[in-house]
Amino acid sequence: MSSKFADDIDYLKDLAESGEQAPSLSGRFALLWFALTAIALMLHWSVLRGFIPGMTEQWVGLIWITYGVLGGVGSYLIGRSISDLPGQSSAGNRVDRHTWQVSGIGIFTFVIGIIIAVSTRDTVSTLLFDMIMPAAFLTYAVSYAGTAAFTKGISRWVPVIMSLVFVIASLVFVGTPEVYLVSAVGVVAVWSVGGYRQLREEPKPVV
Repeated sequence: MSSKFADDIDYLKDLAESGEQAPSLSGRFALLWFALTAIALMLHWSVLRGFIPGMTEQWVGLIWITYGVLGGVGSYLIGRSISDLPGQSSAGNRVDRHTWQVSGIGIFTFVIGIIIAVSTRDTVSTLLFDMIMPAAFLTYAVSYAGTAAFTKGISRWVPVIMSLVFVIASLVFVGTPEVYLVSAVGVVAVWSVGGYRQLREEPKPVV
């Protein structure tokens, strides 16, 4: 009886570990948001540098509004498309889902706070908008750290380190148009070492 009990415990342990190590389902979301962010940042930088004829700084708001709308619609469609993929309730995917959702909400509220501060206080500089991407890279680091904690392999921490590097890199360029160019490079770099791997390892649909 004790031997059977031990076997049952080992089985449950293996089952839990296999669920914990289930492939991430965040790859498509990462591709969508990182691609949109990189494009929006490049457009923002190009507008500030005057590289797009007829577009002035007043267009920047429209760029980011379009970004938010496309991201929201895209996320909804992706959520429906992955509903039949296995591993939805694994520990790793639950952590992924909540950390990235909170990160997104956190960045959004950070932006809203800046807009309110700049709009209502004459003493607050629009320079605050340049702080959005350093804050975003910090949330990337935290979110990828949550993912790395539920997976094996030191390489899973590379996007965490990369995100922290670009916190510094983007802060260095705050106050210049190049903060958006550097941030675009950082977004692509972080996705290349994090999001691309998630997309590549995504499980096949259950048939």
